[in-house]
Amino acid sequence: MATLKEIRDRVIRNVQDDLYIDEIIDSFINEGLQRCASLVLLPDLMSTGDILTSITAYSVDIPVAWNFDRNLYMCSTVADKRKVKVFSSAILLSGQYSDFDFSVNTGEIEACTATRTQFIYYRVPTVVTPLLCAFYKKPTLLTVDSVEPSILPEFLHYDLLANFACFKTYSEKEDGIDGVQINTTKYYKLFDAAITELGIYFRTGQSRPTPIRRSDWV
Repeated sequence: MATLKEIRDRVIRNVQDDLYIDEIIDSFINEGLQRCASLVLLPDLMSTGDILTSITAYSVDIPVAWNFDRNLYMCSTVADKRKVKVFSSAILLSGQYSDFDFSVNTGEIEACTATRTQFIYYRVPTVVTPLLCAFYKKPTLLTVDSVEPSILPEFLHYDLLANFACFKTYSEKEDGIDGVQINTTKYYKLFDAAITELGIYFRTGQSRPTPIRRSDWV
């Protein structure tokens, strides 16, 4: 595996510009790590967390402790482990439950979805109900020279993170006034090709909400 220092050294060798100190390059490498996690569902970022419903609102804030990034894909009640349907958006939830209108409609909780900051559920239970949810969390940033980006396949460490950092560096260095950004384009294409490989590599093992078929809406 490549360490943060090894990835940084690769960037320094490619860029050869003393203005770009370690801290700047590291910030680009970590931006690349976050970009990878936002573009491809990485199995090592699968996580779980508890949440409590309200009895006076159809949504609650997603707990900070979740370190939530995206893709809520499973939910069940803690008390009796009853499965709650998970939808990938509020509009899909409303497609099955016609009386869901972002208001307090009381009853046993049947379905849920999530935005970036809010956990939304239908119906609103009459007692505070603990739920166990599964989702993808944000990646841990690389801050120590010896640390490795273990959430990514070893063979793509340089292709993803070094190329992204080079792309970000050259996008600043090549101002594009004359319309030519040769290295910016070069390293973005290399990163983009690596992202495609990453998506293929993790084509299996990705957890998503179960698709709700139109026949299920009857």
